[in-house]
Amino acid sequence: MSQTHGVALTKQQWEEAAAAYELGHKHAAQIARELGVSAATVSREFARRGCVKGSRIAETIAEIETRLDAEANERARAKAAADAERKALVSQLVNELFDAFDAADLAGEPREANPNIARIGRELHLALR
Repeated sequence: MSQTHGVALTKQQWEEAAAAYELGHKHAAQIARELGVSAATVSREFARRGCVKGSRIAETIAEIETRLDAEANERARAKAAADAERKALVSQLVNELFDAFDAADLAGEPREANPNIARIGRELHLALR
């Protein structure tokens, strides 16, 4: 494996590499490959900086937990919205059902309500799934 000699890396590149190493995102050999320097160079620089592999892993875990919590909250909000929508639809359909019965009763012909009752029944069945 040939390495480029004399590669001048910026302070920012080293800081990002050190952060990735300490956060547990990358190991030293991977960082060396990405920066185009030897593993020994990375090892020396990290030793000089006092970097400890995975020493900031708690930050990575906290970030993952925060993201997972946000995703779970979003799913819960979406479910609550869907449940509220379903509840409103069921309430509306039940009201329509009673209105159909009342209209048929007032007309003196209960069988006239059958098509509406059948339609409302199908819609209730779908809403309650």
